[in-house]
Amino acid sequence: MSYDEKLKDAYRLLGLDEGATIEEVKKTYRKIAKTTHPDIDKDGEEKFKKIREAYEMIREDLDKKTTTKIVRHKGDNLELRTIELIENKNEQIHNVNRHYSILTKSSILSCATIIIVLSFVKDILSFNEINFAVILAILVGLAITLLSINEQRGGKIREIESDFNDDLRREIRKTSKSGDNDTQGNP
Repeated sequence: MSYDEKLKDAYRLLGLDEGATIEEVKKTYRKIAKTTHPDIDKDGEEKFKKIREAYEMIREDLDKKTTTKIVRHKGDNLELRTIELIENKNEQIHNVNRHYSILTKSSILSCATIIIVLSFVKDILSFNEINFAVILAILVGLAITLLSINEQRGGKIREIESDFNDDLRREIRKTSKSGDNDTQGNP
């Protein structure tokens, strides 16, 4: 499925027209999320995930279109500043991915180490139900840690993207104001 088809499906899933503004997209997403969030609808986890992915895809697409329009219309200074902001955002996301990748790998390594050690010493220790339950609890704890690490990574990336969008809007306003001042001073 092409990107355009996926984008159309995302709009359809949220019940929006393809010409919807970012404000309309956010409002619709929040409205749908209130009813499908797993905390509210225990069976809605998969549906909520699809809705969140659709929202993020539309939001990213609208942000790209906005950035492209602005860069074309505002000139070289904003274009250079936009490129710097994009490079900074990409570097931050790369660092976050690297950091959380190390955490994930170390958690998986810990889990694998426990399993290997247990396979060697199982005959020596003669497991009873309590020992097995403790080991199982440790492994479940590690699995939960892995899920938490992944969720933290996603949250950090969303925070970086949000900061990027805020910085870009600030630069646009600054450029717009300086452009207005230039035109006011010259007849």
